[in-house]
Parts: sequence; C-alpha cells; structure tokens
Amino acid sequence: MATSKADIKIVNITMTLTSSMTTSTKPTPPTPKQLHHLFQQGALPRQAYYQALDMIRPDDYWLRWAERHLMLIGSILLLAGIMFFFAYNWQELHRFGKLGLLEAGVTLTALLSLVSRFSLAARQVLLTSAVVLTGILFAVFGQIYQTGADAYTLFLSWAVVTLPWVALARLPAPWAIWFVVSEVACWLVWEQVLSIQFTAWIDLRWVSMALLAGFILLINYKQTRTSVLASKFHWLYVTVMLGVMAIPALKIAIDDYHVTPQTWGIAITWLVLSCILIVFYRFISQQIYGLTITSLQLTVVLLVWLLHQVSDMRLTDTSTLFIFGLLIVTTISLLVFILRSQAQLMRKEAKE
Repeated sequence: MATSKADIKIVNITMTLTSSMTTSTKPTPPTPKQLHHLFQQGALPRQAYYQALDMIRPDDYWLRWAERHLMLIGSILLLAGIMFFFAYNWQELHRFGKLGLLEAGVTLTALLSLVSRFSLAARQVLLTSAVVLTGILFAVFGQIYQTGADAYTLFLSWAVVTLPWVALARLPAPWAIWFVVSEVACWLVWEQVLSIQFTAWIDLRWVSMALLAGFILLINYKQTRTSVLASKFHWLYVTVMLGVMAIPALKIAIDDYHVTPQTWGIAITWLVLSCILIVFYRFISQQIYGLTITSLQLTVVLLVWLLHQVSDMRLTDTSTLFIFGLLIVTTISLLVFILRSQAQLMRKEAKE
C-alpha cells in the first residue's frame, strides 16, 4: 500500500512537534519509542507510523539488528555445544579438566562483559553466558562429587552466586535468566524441604513465587522506559506473577470441597489484586497489554469453573463436548470483543 500525501504531511508535522518538545535548542528527531507512543494513542495512522520509522532509522539499522540476533543465536549454540561437549567426553576428561575449563569460561565471559568498548548487546550476551556457565559448573561439580544433596541446592546456589553480577550489571537479559533460575529454586525448596514441615501451608509456594516476580518487576521498572527488551521481559514477569497466584483459584474451580482456608485466602487475594490491576491498566496507565494479561487469566479461571460445572451434570459425551466447545468459543470471543472496544476507547481518550 503506497503512502498518501496526507500521511507524509502527518509524519512531517509529528516529527516537527516531537522535536520541538525536547529541551535542547537544536531540534532533534523523535525516537522510535516516541513514535510508537503516538501510534498507540491513535495520533499516527499505521502507514504514517512506518513511514516515520523509515525516516529516522539509520541506514545500517537492519544490519545492526541482524548482528545482535546472530550474536544471540551464536551464543545459544555455543553454550549448547559446551554442554554436549562435557556430556560426550565425560569419561575421557579428568575432573580437574572439567572444572578448570568451566571456571575459565565463567571468568573470561564475566571479565569481557566489563569491557566498555563492547556494545550493550555484546555485554548482555557475555554476562548471560557467564550466568549460564555458572549453572553448568555447579551441575558438573555435583556430578563429580556426588553427595546425595537435593536438586534445590544446585539452583539455589546458582541464584545466590550470580545475583551480585546481575544486580551490578542492571541488564535485562541476565535478569531474565536469573529470574528463571530463582523461580525453579523457589519451587524446589518448597517441594523438597518446606512441604514436609508446613503441609497445611503448601499453597504459600505460589505466593513466594509471585513475590519473587514482583521483586524483579520493581527492580527492572526503570529499564522499561529505555530498553525495548526490558519492556518485553516486564510483561513476562507480570504474566508469571499473576499466573502462579491464579493456581489456588484453579484448584478451587476444579474441586472446592478439598481446599484449605489458606487456599481460599490466596485465591481471594489474587482476585482482589487482579481487579486492582484491571483498574490500573485501564484508567491510570492505559496499557492494553497489561489489561489483556489480567483479563485473560481471570477468563481462564472462570472458564475452568464453568467447564467443571458442566462435567458435573453427567450429560452424554456428545452433549458435554458440544457445551464445552460452545463455552470456550463464546467466552474467548466475548473477551476479544471487550478488549478491542477498550483499546478503541483508550485511543479516543488519548486524543482528547
């Protein structure tokens, strides 16, 4: 579709207005994030938005994009190769050779991530590789000196040792790796240690995992304003936080006769938090992504409860499957309709 003259005029006016809002005396072109904000508010048509992006992007934009992604893919393949190397040559390598190679890799990648001459993407890849190699080092150490320790010690040690690096670096990619490791460690601690001592409070595992996700959210909140990668991970943390808190509610939706008062308390807390977030994302921050995530997990719990009620009716298999399909299609369609209407209202409110 060709860009119309009206769209080009809109682009020029928008870029002029955005440039005039900067504090410097010399006009500067708007950033892609500013244009995306105007596009979300409905101030820019879609074709004009893409035209403006082409005007402000440097000529080597796609070359740098390809370099970053190829570097990421290469680092993933390299780390996978290191793991398979140790797995294939496990019998031939001496234990000091196994540990020495991994320690050298951790030291080298950690030190190179401190070199300021490297780009931000390269430093993120190097530090992320150091975090992953640390986990491989602990796993190899556990295989060499088998003490019969539980699996949670591996992930807990991994998270504790790498936390200072990740906290000092303040980069989104290492934080995401550390988040996954710490969530697994939290799960295993509850599964292998605390569940034996606190049987009645077993559902508190979901609260602890949600609090951990909330902790990462607060730490990385400032980075979401300057980093596209951090903003993507932000919604991952929100999804995990709400998702694990919704598990007790799912248990109640499936079987409300064999749940503890603690499970009811967590489910009610999740429901109140979800309602607060819906109000926040709709009327305060006006973010459709947050509204979608919160509404979707509420819809899933409601849908599971409805399907469970239908299954208790003891209908024929054909009737049950028909009602299941009807409920799923109707519920999801209604959710999509509501979200689309709310997105249109947000754009109108932003224009006013």
